[in-house]
Amino acid sequence: MKRSARWWVSPVVGGLAFAVVVLGVVAVGRAVPSAPSVPALPAASAPIQKGVPPYYVAIITDRPLSQYGLPASVASVRDTASGKVLATVRPPSPYTGFSEVSGAADDRTFVLLADTRPAFLQPLAERFYLLRINPAAASAARRASLTALPASFIFGGNDVTTMALSPDGRALATILTPSQASPDALPEPYLAIDYLATGTTRAWARYVCLQHKCQQAEFGTGGFDYPTATVTLAWTQNGKWLAFTLGPGLTQLRRLDVHAPGDDAQANSKPFLIQGVPSAYWYAAAMTPDAKSAFISYRGNRGGPLVPVFGGLVWYSAKTGKLTTVNRLIFSNGAGYEPYGSPMPDDVVWTSYNGGQAIILDSRPGQTAGVYTGTRYMPLRWPANVLDVSW
Repeated sequence: MKRSARWWVSPVVGGLAFAVVVLGVVAVGRAVPSAPSVPALPAASAPIQKGVPPYYVAIITDRPLSQYGLPASVASVRDTASGKVLATVRPPSPYTGFSEVSGAADDRTFVLLADTRPAFLQPLAERFYLLRINPAAASAARRASLTALPASFIFGGNDVTTMALSPDGRALATILTPSQASPDALPEPYLAIDYLATGTTRAWARYVCLQHKCQQAEFGTGGFDYPTATVTLAWTQNGKWLAFTLGPGLTQLRRLDVHAPGDDAQANSKPFLIQGVPSAYWYAAAMTPDAKSAFISYRGNRGGPLVPVFGGLVWYSAKTGKLTTVNRLIFSNGAGYEPYGSPMPDDVVWTSYNGGQAIILDSRPGQTAGVYTGTRYMPLRWPANVLDVSW
């Protein structure tokens, strides 16, 4: 479950844009001519995760993150309870680091995104790799194996914004955004599902109409009180639905029917009805695999625009319609919680099938991770300089 920063808008512009999106969505033309739609594979059985998985894969950088680009990184296979390193996976040449990771429900199958970490204004090269782990192997070299996935999965000169591997490990959902957006038009991102066994891709776009002109629109959120945007993807356990967020102004969590015909993500999705969140703008939304609840992270400010000073995390139940406050943070630049960087405070990186347990990053000061059972917190042994993580 990866969270990616993209863009932000003012409250006035954000509210107007959202209103137009809601009222003016239409389908026009083909979404992705260069990535033909293919029939979705039937859902396969996947384990139901009722408790915290015993292993995880973390992307560890060789120095703290900064605003001057990503440092080199490796993938670290670790034991959840002890934090022990079981294997270290380095990116194959010509790539110099991994930037994202997503895992299947078997806790043995992962996908890594490798990239070249180019110099300023140089083109970025990316490639997906399938990582299989065998924690019981006698040697570290045998505990992890890496296989390149088709280069065609990243098509059309796009960059990967975020990704999510299906619970059965057979399909990889991604949000792809043009590496160089047009200065006088909205970006044209795509939601794509890559099928690992066949090497085929199915893609969707979102369509909106602004001032009588229809064009593609962003996935993700944008808000007035926090200068970033987040894209989150989450699969249902049966692999039939894929949740994504959209904004700006008023955030929505929508569920896409991956078996429905057509390539319009707006038309083929339904909103996950969530009421009572203290803020109309959410930083992130993480749907549970049973599709009956969701974790919502939001931000607020009390010191003027663009100065976030608090954040909250709530758990929403679609069955009862109630919100449960999980955590509330007070941010302070230079001390305690840092409201920027990666990971972010209150990042939800794993949930059990029904949301009864969740692993949340940086809900305590410093670089931390812990398991929440309701509002009860159990800290995990946690390494420094974690860029992304998956169970």
